Amino acid sequence: MNIASEKDKPSRHARLRPAHRQGWLQRLTSGLHLPARCAVCHGWPRELICSECIAAQARPVLRCPGCAIRLPEDRLEGQFPGKQSSLAPSEAPMHGGVALAPDVSDAPEKAPPLCSDCEAEPLDGLDAVHAALSYQWPWQSCIDAFKFGRQPGWAAALAERMAAQPAIVQAVQQCDVLVPLPLHGERLAERGFSQTLLLTRALRRQIAREHGLAPQQARLRHDWLVRTRHTVAQSTLPLEERLRNLQDAFAAKALHAPRLYGARAVLVDDVMTSGTTLQEAARALQRAGCATVVGVVLARTEKPSFDRETAA
Repeated sequence: MNIASEKDKPSRHARLRPAHRQGWLQRLTSGLHLPARCAVCHGWPRELICSECIAAQARPVLRCPGCAIRLPEDRLEGQFPGKQSSLAPSEAPMHGGVALAPDVSDAPEKAPPLCSDCEAEPLDGLDAVHAALSYQWPWQSCIDAFKFGRQPGWAAALAERMAAQPAIVQAVQQCDVLVPLPLHGERLAERGFSQTLLLTRALRRQIAREHGLAPQQARLRHDWLVRTRHTVAQSTLPLEERLRNLQDAFAAKALHAPRLYGARAVLVDDVMTSGTTLQEAARALQRAGCATVVGVVLARTEKPSFDRETAA
């Protein structure tokens, strides 16, 4: 069993060093939602993402329950006859020059089918995967600003998109532990914060407020899974090398591993592309004895491109 010891935990100085480099004004305002222009339509003054843009760009779509990829329309026609939009891309409603996703919110309550890839070879270690958004305009720039632009104040607005997805809400309500995908100490020192921890914390808070969670439900455990070694950024590697890059890169911390035995875990990440990172982390939780592991991600890179995966 691959169990991490306490010595693998990043030092206190490594965790705090980036904050000391920030100016006092940046530290004071980093978590605040100050009046600003909407990041999509640039209306002023607005929320980070205004309600009109959310209504236009975050419409529900059906996704494969095995890997969260958006399902093509021909797969949905047989599953939900008459519910799919008959508009061609050029005829579909537009917002900001981009065609809107078909609205399938009124589809009957029926589990969507698996995509062809999951039918042939399901993701190892994961019982299901759910995504809130597609990693494309306009959400890609918002997520990049949050993750790479040192703007942790995005966490609540982006977690709100996750909490708006019934499948994600159900997964959180049914789990015992919420585990954010961990960063290695070097990456944490470089970035200054863990974007997955901020997302997970905001997600649990919003679901608890809107739907209710008992204290024993969905307990946030950010230090039960650790990254045992610093890895090359996934974005620099071709698809076939990503699995080797992350092999044995995650482990349950020895102190907490016994509490994972038999637990239902939800593993939270920001962006999923090939699924390699989620699979490796899920395997580590399985080795520690988790009964089920469900992946929940903010955004999913859609096929056919695996050309850009944000650094984990």
